[in-house]
Amino acid sequence: MQLFLLALTLRMVNGTPESDFEATVAVMTPTPAYDGVYLNCTGSVIAPQVVLTAAHCVEGVDFDRFVAGQVHFGQDAFDPDDIRLLSDAAVHPSYVFDSDPRNDPNTWDFATVILTSDAPVRATRLRNEPLDDGDLGEPLVSVGYGQTEYGGGGSIGDRLSTELTLEEVRGNVLVAWSDTAQGEGHVCSGDSGGPQYGQDGLDVVQWAVHQWSDPDCTGAQGSTRVDVAMPWILDQVEAVHGTRDLCEANGWYGDGECDDYCEAVDPDCDTTTGSTDTGVTDTGLGDTTGDPSTPEDEESGGCGCSTSGGGAQMWMLLAILALLRRYPVCAA
Repeated sequence: MQLFLLALTLRMVNGTPESDFEATVAVMTPTPAYDGVYLNCTGSVIAPQVVLTAAHCVEGVDFDRFVAGQVHFGQDAFDPDDIRLLSDAAVHPSYVFDSDPRNDPNTWDFATVILTSDAPVRATRLRNEPLDDGDLGEPLVSVGYGQTEYGGGGSIGDRLSTELTLEEVRGNVLVAWSDTAQGEGHVCSGDSGGPQYGQDGLDVVQWAVHQWSDPDCTGAQGSTRVDVAMPWILDQVEAVHGTRDLCEANGWYGDGECDDYCEAVDPDCDTTTGSTDTGVTDTGLGDTTGDPSTPEDEESGGCGCSTSGGGAQMWMLLAILALLRRYPVCAA
């Protein structure tokens, strides 16, 4: 329980101010103490009215109070560019609230938050290809609004990013360590439910949802893989948008950008020559993002540049980020 309380109160340790990754949002919950809202967790827009976050963000709060909350868009959770109200939320049926996620590799810490109207940002793309030990050493980018100092201190509410390295695939969980990130970047309280990105070919897509951190926001940190839960995630999207095809739900077919990962052929892709180059690079970053692919079968079961792993793919990721972001991944 101590770990969950930490996650509900955490900002990104050693993070970089993040003006991109606009699909990353702040999940705000009303507080009974005064007339206002507090930062409960981070989330990511995956369809016009669907936000993906962590189950413990919902289970840790009275449900009626949670769905009376808001989702805030922009770099500052407390001075948002836009606000959407909530209409409902759902928790993965296999999630167990009172387990210690550090010792549970089969955790299902997923929830969806339903908005009353479409989000003002382009959704993020999800990875649904299975992750395994072959992905070890790959660079990861975590984004969230959580606390900024070790031990769960510091300010909270600024959208920050940090680069990590995938050190272990532990069942449903991706594990990274702060000591393998330059600047010892680490997710912290308030970052729970936020997106963790990896590289899929030339695209940067969401690989996982932030779940846990060691209590002092140093050492190990774990995020739950989205590929294992894609059937359930698509169930939630279909319930709202009437389709399991995320490209259809997000209006990406025929939008002037070639999305060659869609379930059906995107008419924007040049199929006559085999080329999918429309002059636009789809990276999954901010308002240049694209979203998803075909679901796999569900099984039963802060800042700093990485100093290990990744190789050529890591440099490719950094090159993409450098081209499309006004702020560098690495803190000075």
